[in-house]
Amino acid sequence: MKKICISVLFIFAFLFSYCSYASSFNLTATPESINVNPGDEVSVTLKISDIDAGNEGINVVETTLEYDNNYIESVDFIEKNDWKSEYNSNQGNLFGKLLYTKMVTGVTSDEEIGVLKIKIKEHVDEFETQVKLKNVTSNDGYNLIDAGTKIINLKYKIVPPGPQPTPPEDKEPEKDPEPTPEKEPEVEPEKEPEKQPEQKPVEPAKEETKPAPIIGYIQNAQTGDIIGIVTGILLLAVVLSIVLYIISKHNKNKE
Repeated sequence: MKKICISVLFIFAFLFSYCSYASSFNLTATPESINVNPGDEVSVTLKISDIDAGNEGINVVETTLEYDNNYIESVDFIEKNDWKSEYNSNQGNLFGKLLYTKMVTGVTSDEEIGVLKIKIKEHVDEFETQVKLKNVTSNDGYNLIDAGTKIINLKYKIVPPGPQPTPPEDKEPEKDPEPTPEKEPEVEPEKEPEKQPEQKPVEPAKEETKPAPIIGYIQNAQTGDIIGIVTGILLLAVVLSIVLYIISKHNKNKE
């Protein structure tokens, strides 16, 4: 009985550990544009990311390609980063099966695996269609990993000739103009009274001073007469000096 209980516990532990770990990854399919025209070729990049599949990673991606051949003429495949692609285009049970494999090593980080080249038919009317990558799966070497279904939307819309009306812009509601404050009348500054030029005191007119008249006998004499008189006086003084000198010398000789 004891051995049976231990065995049951061991089985439950194994199942619990098995269920508690689940590998995962994601596949993105990104078109360069969803708006197409007749005859266009649209590139869709396939990329794996968010890989959680142990140390070995993943090296296979499997899906089923589904599209409407009323609008899409063909799909071609470009391989990237050593991934190889195989597509079953024959009618049958596996029609549309797409398989990407990488035999070098498993991938543990984000990586592009390929590009889909979707060719639009030349003569088509307006349409909206989907290209589906159904039931995307991989495995970690032990278990199947499901990433769901990826959908690529494409559409073609005929634009009528001529100028197209532009959509009205969202304008902000006009604000009521703020009332402008009334300006107070400007008061002109009082002008300072003009300064009168300072009046200089008027000096009394100087009276012309007449030279004092020469006292004596030369009061009424003219300038020429004054010179003659002065000269005569000088000559008289010289003569008188000579006479006095002769008299004094004569007296000395007598002594």
